[in-house]
Amino acid sequence: MAFAEALVRKRNQSGGSVLIGLLESLGRGTVARRVRDAMEGAGLKIASSEKIDLALKPKAKEPATSYFIRNKWSQFSESLKSRASQLTFTPEVIQVLVDQAQAEKIQDAYHSLSIENYRVSESMIAAIASGQWDPEEKKDVVNRFAAKGYLDAFNLVTREALRDAILWQRGETPIEEMCEILLGLVIGIKRRLFAPMADVGLIDPSDLESYRNQPVFIRGSNHIPMNHTKVAEAMQGVMLAAADEQNPYIRAALAHFFIGYVHPFGDGNGRTSRFLMNYIRLVAGLPWIIIPVERRSEYLLGLEKMSMQDFPSTFFDFLLSLERD
Repeated sequence: MAFAEALVRKRNQSGGSVLIGLLESLGRGTVARRVRDAMEGAGLKIASSEKIDLALKPKAKEPATSYFIRNKWSQFSESLKSRASQLTFTPEVIQVLVDQAQAEKIQDAYHSLSIENYRVSESMIAAIASGQWDPEEKKDVVNRFAAKGYLDAFNLVTREALRDAILWQRGETPIEEMCEILLGLVIGIKRRLFAPMADVGLIDPSDLESYRNQPVFIRGSNHIPMNHTKVAEAMQGVMLAAADEQNPYIRAALAHFFIGYVHPFGDGNGRTSRFLMNYIRLVAGLPWIIIPVERRSEYLLGLEKMSMQDFPSTFFDFLLSLERD
């Protein structure tokens, strides 16, 4: 019932309908009625819930949260197939793609950090990238060390993409093993993003190696990320689904979305989701894409529609528009 209470606090009517439908689909009718009573008792009007088509079967001993995420991924993937089927491409050589991404690294860092409201400039980032900066300088510490962490994470992602591309393109590695590769990458990104801050005492070094251990809310969004005790199970589901997804456009878009949906970390989720998206694109032979800070509102709207309305097309089409720009 804790999740229902959170929905009440956020006045999230559509989320309540989805939760009730899921509970009914899982045969938890009594709990579903209790959730409905709690929300309607708080004055929220809950639309008639529809049982959710659970298209996937749970894996042996799979936690319920992992199964829920994989099933949600499957539904999104199915709804995007008609769009994705129209997209054709010839995979480019991974080294060429990585070289192109590295050439745009400063620009990418500027936009990704600016989306998260860091106060950076391309000249600041370029100076840090070239080593022409003083880590001991006390001015603008948070922004400068955020830029340093971003550049370190960028280099990790491109290096791992070079190493892993052959595994993805052959398609012979077991899904569970590819899942572990993705999970390790995500933790590695988090570590690189914040290690420079930990080195100078701005954050606790123990935070670099783990998922969040407390609730988190997303500013400007009605989406409520799941309880922190379920994050590890949810991330397992995300990466199993990503490893099993056949279409690289869908895999990249949904991996991005689900990092934000689960929100595994206290900070850095947006940057991590964009890095994971681009890693998936690179290993598939697709170019790195930059989300411009000027289109931040459009970008966040697409994510919000997926979270609150289960409508993935707006976000998917937004990402495709960046390829055409």
